[in-house]
Amino acid sequence: MLPSNGNIETRNFFTLSSGKCYCCGSTEGWLITVEESTGEIQLFNPVSRGCILLPSLSTFSYISSTLQFYLRTLVEHQIILYWPLCIDKRLAYYKSRADGWTAMTTGWIWFVDVIFYKDYSMPVSNNGSVLTYDFSSKPPMETLISGRQPEGRTCERYYLVESLGDLLLVLRHFEWFDNDDTGLHFRSTIRFQVRKWDESKQKWIGMKSIGDSILFLGYDCSMSVVAQDFLKCKRKSIYFNCDCCYRLGRPFRYNDIGVFNIENASVEPFYDSSFPIWITPTYPYLLDCI
Repeated sequence: MLPSNGNIETRNFFTLSSGKCYCCGSTEGWLITVEESTGEIQLFNPVSRGCILLPSLSTFSYISSTLQFYLRTLVEHQIILYWPLCIDKRLAYYKSRADGWTAMTTGWIWFVDVIFYKDYSMPVSNNGSVLTYDFSSKPPMETLISGRQPEGRTCERYYLVESLGDLLLVLRHFEWFDNDDTGLHFRSTIRFQVRKWDESKQKWIGMKSIGDSILFLGYDCSMSVVAQDFLKCKRKSIYFNCDCCYRLGRPFRYNDIGVFNIENASVEPFYDSSFPIWITPTYPYLLDCI
C-alpha cells in the first residue's frame, strides 16, 4: 500500500501490472477498491475472500475526482453510497441485481453520517436533523424523525451510533487554531455530548453516562462495544480519530486523536502520528450478495 499524490497520510493499493493506484476504504470488515478511470467498485473481504462487484460510479458526474465517498450495507442486499466530503453530500442506493445506482431525491443535501437501525437507513444532516428511509417502498419513503439540534451548525460533527440496541446521537465540538511557523491548520476536540433516542417520547434525551459501553467514532466506522469484552480499553469513554482532511483549503495535520471520558469530560490525546483505523466485524449476510 503506497501513498498517492504526495499525501503521506492516505494509503492506496498500487498494482505493478497496470501502474495504477486504487482508492481504498472499508465498511463492516470489507475493503472497497475503486478503479479511478472507470469508477468501477469492488468489495473484498480479506478474511473470507468474498468478492462483490458493484456498478460503476461513472453515471454520477458530480463526484469529485478524488472519489471521496463512503459505503454502508444493509441486510436485504441493499448498499448505500454517500459522499459527505463532496459539495452536495448526496445519497444513492443500490439493490442486488439492479442495473446501477439510484440517486435519492431529497431536499436534504448536507448529510454527514448514515447508519442502519432496525432495518431503516438513517442519515443525519449537518444541523443534527435525523431522517429515516424505508426501502420496502418504491421509491424509498423519507421520514423526518427529529429536527435540528439546539446547537445547529455550531456543532461541527454529528455521529449516529447503535449501542446495546439504543440509537445514539453524538455531538463533537472542536477548537481550531493555526500554527504560524508551519502554516498547518490544527483542530482539537474539546468535548462530546451524547443523546439517546426515546421512541415513546419521540425526542432525544441527554446522557451523562454510556454505562458499560465504549464508543469508537470516525467517518464510516463508528461503533459501540461492551467494555467487559475489551478490558484494555477505557470504560465509559469515547475513542475518536481525526476524520476531517482539510479546512478551508489550508494544509492540515492529523493530530486530533484521543479518548474522551464522558463522566469527567476529560480528553486524553493519543499518538501524534499516522492516521488511525479500526476494523469492524464481518457480517456473513453480505456473502449472499455475491
